[in-house]
Amino acid sequence: MGREGLLPRTLVVELEGVVIGELYLHVAAGWAQVEVADRAVDTEAEIVWALDPAHQGHGYATEAATELVRRCFEDLGVRRITATAFADNGPSLRIMERLGMRCETRGVRTTLHREQGWVDSTVYALLADEWRGVSLPREDARP
Repeated sequence: MGREGLLPRTLVVELEGVVIGELYLHVAAGWAQVEVADRAVDTEAEIVWALDPAHQGHGYATEAATELVRRCFEDLGVRRITATAFADNGPSLRIMERLGMRCETRGVRTTLHREQGWVDSTVYALLADEWRGVSLPREDARP
């Protein structure tokens, strides 16, 4: 997808009238069997953030990502959020953990870095129930 295709899904992080970062949001259907596909529409979101290095380390990305998660769960009604980062991107991984996300996948050489070539990636996820602090039994749990 070209950059122009990302713009409708992009939010900016602004500080004193200057754009210091951006957030990306993509809401889509969760994977489902045909018989229940209508119940999976717009139930999952992928979120991404990037911040100007000059403004990193001040909590701006955490604050912006927290608000985006809140909007996904409360305003959009999604049930699951994922975020992906380079596996060695400690600051982004720490933000994911602060959000309450858990590591679900470590991909081997799945992501192309402009300087390092193909590098490992990490996928974190969070369910709406987890974010709300609700402990519900899994639908597939057996008595």
